[in-house]
Amino acid sequence: MNKELSANTTLSHYRIVSKIGAGGMGEVWLAVDTRLDRKVALKLLPTEFTQDSERLRRFTQEAKAASALSHPNIISVYDIGECETGRFIVMSWAHKNMLIEQLKQRMQCTQCEMFLGNLVLVDLKRVNQGRALC
Repeated sequence: MNKELSANTTLSHYRIVSKIGAGGMGEVWLAVDTRLDRKVALKLLPTEFTQDSERLRRFTQEAKAASALSHPNIISVYDIGECETGRFIVMSWAHKNMLIEQLKQRMQCTQCEMFLGNLVLVDLKRVNQGRALC
């Protein structure tokens, strides 16, 4: 997609660590912000799209929309930039194990809520039948 990126390539003040994935709007790389010494996700718009004004507009719109949001379940946008390799968005990075743990916690909570909900339903049925539990 872009000029060959590899570990230790530097874009602005972000040092590339490894490729995380790729999709229709670009490649995502794990990088280190060398100024703040933190891991970040760096989304790089493919070079072939940098001449397409509509794609550039959507890329910038995505960064602006995400940066306007503040919620624990939504990534934070730290920066947007341009270099010889292309345009990029710098976002908070969440390791997949962190995401898996959050999902597990959410599922446990949901299962608990479902269990309690079922108890309420059973009790409501019994009330309707004149046999309430309490």
